[in-house]
Amino acid sequence: MASDAELLGAVADRPAGTTPAEAIVQVLIAGIDPADVLDGPPGAGPDFEDQLTAVLASSSGRATPAIRAHAIQLAGLVRLLASDEVRRAVAVRMPGLAATNEVKAILWAAAEAVNRAYP
Repeated sequence: MASDAELLGAVADRPAGTTPAEAIVQVLIAGIDPADVLDGPPGAGPDFEDQLTAVLASSSGRATPAIRAHAIQLAGLVRLLASDEVRRAVAVRMPGLAATNEVKAILWAAAEAVNRAYP
């Protein structure tokens, strides 16, 4: 599982044309272990949302309610991996690679939803 620092760095240093949601999902997918998928990895740390808000606000110079809302949705991508719903979704499928692929699909679909809200 990716650390908060890796996730924050991915958002801060993302290439032009990459959304914050895409940056987070790329890091999460790179660190997926089939065992994590079924056992549930830890979610983001308690300060992750605040740190993510600061990273997103760095380009505009100040945090706004819209930036906080975006950070909340991005933090949700990380927490999604630890959710009972994701574990149940993959538990009914084949373990290992099939479960990993299912989680990847779930994460990309969630990222697309965040991108629609915050293009």
